[in-house]
Amino acid sequence: MDLRKVIYMIRNLLLVFILVLHGCSDDINEGEGKGPSFSDERFQTNCKINSEEMAKILQEPIPEQINCIYDTLNLFMNLIEPERKELGKTLSRDVLERYIRTNEENAEDIIKYLDVFFSLNYLVFGTDYGYIKKDNFAKLKDFLILFNREFSSIYKYLEPYAGPVKIKSHNKIKESVLQAARNIVKDGMVLVEDPNKKNSKTSVNRSLKSLLEMLDKDRSLRISTILDYFKTDSNVKELEDVKKLLYIKKVILGGDPDIITIDEFVDLIENKLEILSEILFDVFKLKDIIFDTEEKKFALYEDSLSRFKKVLENQHDNPEVLITFDNIFTTLDTYRDQIFTENSDLDLRKYQSEMERIKEVLIGSTGDFTAKDILGVLDHLKEVAKIGVQFARAFQENKRILLDYEPVKGNELKNETGVEVEHFQNFQRIIEKYRYFKGDEILPLYSDKILRNIEGVIEVGQIEYLVDKLVRFYEKEYPCHLRGPHWPKNPYTGKKEEKILWDDYICKGSEDYRGTLKVGQVYFIILEFRRILNDLYIVLENREDRSAESVALMTDLFQHSSNDDGLIQINEIVEFAYQLLNSIEMSDNVLNYFSGSSRCPVIDEDDPSKDPSRSKLFKIPRYSVQNCFRPEFFNIFEEPFIDNSGFGFTYTYFDYFTKFKDYYKQIQNNQEEQSRLIVEMENFTRICPFENVPMSKSDILGVYAGLFNVEATLNRFDFDNDNVIEVGEELDAAFAHFKRAIDGLTDGIKPSARKIFDFLTNKKRIPNTIEGLGLIVGIAPKPKDADRLTLTKILVGLQEQSDKKRKERLGDLYVSDEEYCQSFLPIKNGVKQGIKPMQTFFADDFDYTGFEVQNKETKSYLLDYMRLKMSGL
Repeated sequence: MDLRKVIYMIRNLLLVFILVLHGCSDDINEGEGKGPSFSDERFQTNCKINSEEMAKILQEPIPEQINCIYDTLNLFMNLIEPERKELGKTLSRDVLERYIRTNEENAEDIIKYLDVFFSLNYLVFGTDYGYIKKDNFAKLKDFLILFNREFSSIYKYLEPYAGPVKIKSHNKIKESVLQAARNIVKDGMVLVEDPNKKNSKTSVNRSLKSLLEMLDKDRSLRISTILDYFKTDSNVKELEDVKKLLYIKKVILGGDPDIITIDEFVDLIENKLEILSEILFDVFKLKDIIFDTEEKKFALYEDSLSRFKKVLENQHDNPEVLITFDNIFTTLDTYRDQIFTENSDLDLRKYQSEMERIKEVLIGSTGDFTAKDILGVLDHLKEVAKIGVQFARAFQENKRILLDYEPVKGNELKNETGVEVEHFQNFQRIIEKYRYFKGDEILPLYSDKILRNIEGVIEVGQIEYLVDKLVRFYEKEYPCHLRGPHWPKNPYTGKKEEKILWDDYICKGSEDYRGTLKVGQVYFIILEFRRILNDLYIVLENREDRSAESVALMTDLFQHSSNDDGLIQINEIVEFAYQLLNSIEMSDNVLNYFSGSSRCPVIDEDDPSKDPSRSKLFKIPRYSVQNCFRPEFFNIFEEPFIDNSGFGFTYTYFDYFTKFKDYYKQIQNNQEEQSRLIVEMENFTRICPFENVPMSKSDILGVYAGLFNVEATLNRFDFDNDNVIEVGEELDAAFAHFKRAIDGLTDGIKPSARKIFDFLTNKKRIPNTIEGLGLIVGIAPKPKDADRLTLTKILVGLQEQSDKKRKERLGDLYVSDEEYCQSFLPIKNGVKQGIKPMQTFFADDFDYTGFEVQNKETKSYLLDYMRLKMSGL
């Protein structure tokens, strides 16, 4: 919520008191025999109320106006004949209302505040409801003068900062604001006099005790009723939005969310108000604060979370639900523009099933949030903030070596600044095992150099903490050595569905519960979160198994930290998730580029709303493969963008893909080579790799995610940084890494993995059946240096192999890509084209013994020869 709106609400609350008093301050006439006429000069004060001045009660000191109101009312009170003599000099609500109706032109505007005014008096002073004592006005006047003085001194700080402010200055401002608040609270809490010492003010605690002794325990106010008194035509929505946040009252103070009792009021003032005020002040100002170090920034987060947790700890054993998912969704909807991008149509309410699952993953409970659940969430947030503090300190101490762009061993790092042992060990491991860090950069640097930054290292540590929780939950929820049945929840139906793991999804029992996932467990995760993934165009509907296999393939093989052991480690998932987030950001930029390019018109087709099954598919624009995506693919890397530093620097994606930039220079004039790379990237990453299926956000995201994988793998094995993996040490290291994966790439025929690998490097494609026989009998090409096309073709081959296995196990249930992708074809004038296969750049001929096999007869002869040789004849 805008802080200025909050201040406006406070101002209105204060004006309750002022409006009521002002109602008595003009020419007062006698009403119903209860009050005298003020037309006589004996009853005139020496001051005049100025409404415009009173409206400045928050901005400027106005003690004269406050005293004038008091003097006028005091005179009036002296002349009133009490309705209830046992109460002494009192003013009743009925008398005041009759007077206002008789003497004020805008009587209704004032009368509407009477109930809340007398309710507050009832809560604070304990006078019988509907009456206020004359003595209480004197106390309120003193308090109001102090409030006006203190609040106006800090008012300017409650507006947004004019520009960035350093944390040191912010803290000084915050302390002055808090001190003013302390003074206001202290004076407000000593409104009750010590009964044993007339006219003396007691300590805050003594005053609180007096309040408790003199007020009934059940004395309370309804918050929504008070808010309604301030409703105008211009603020109706604002007040209704505030009411939607009343559940926060129950979180902080307990009880009914719409009612505040005297005990709760005292608890708020004595124990919680200052903490909450400090946290809220930091939150409102956060976007304008400049931190000297990352450590100080995360220290502020950690401290704020610790303090907020302290506010809630008294409710630790409260079994009641304090926050419902409906509360959360309502708040997110109400303040959508402030939380998300403006005009966002994101509907988180539809993802309640997934959010409940995330809650279960993190804190082990389902359903809405009790106090224990909220404290559990705060514990996780505190740990995430603490990682920021500890990693920032460790990075700063080792800054010189970490900024050298070279690999670093964990034991080279020092810890002399008190970083906790567990956090320092994690920091050492992350520095040694990970290579790509984004942080405040546009992208991680894909180069022969390692660009580390403090923000990026912290990000990786925090993501790893959360991924660790996810992995350890799902490996226990769905043990991968059990064939089944398992019962993942379908988010679309809300029901659990029976799933039995396929043979190639099964792991050994010894591989369970080790902080690793098998492809089947990845499949279950995708199934349970498929609705979100579908809507984000990360996973296409009914292709969840294919996506799971792609994730398993890329994480286990094509990350810097991949080890090709058939299991997916936490660090591999973190690196993949990190690249996926970068790919999403990059694909959004690419779509923006396309939308601004005259060369990339959106595919024009029939209105998809006429076909409900297709309406979701066309929520976002799609672009031509041949006329937009491919011609613009390399241009995008040269397009200048403005960075997010605020200094107006420009960057290109080539600045972050320096080796890819060098490669492009080599093939800049070779259109066929460029096309080969793009087409093969599409073949692996697109669910529908066909010429006439337009490029969607899902396709674009996939292509760039694949590019990250290829660049990371090339960097890993290109020891001499010449943009290829050369025959010899480099190629041997790459083969050792891919050996298990490529061992069974050919059907039925099983040449050695090394021969398949050498064939791949030479021909940049998977050997067919005849060629596989040739490899078995020793007819094989010599290996060549591996490049991006080689790596991409390995990806394609592995994906094709997965698809074959999928076809075998699904049988009649198998839906080919061609069948599945029919619905993705554009429709124009009611006509839909047939699937058009991707173009290919690779010939089918193969030089076995120094001559080309160019026709079927020669191939048949060679096949007979190999059969004879294999039979020993």
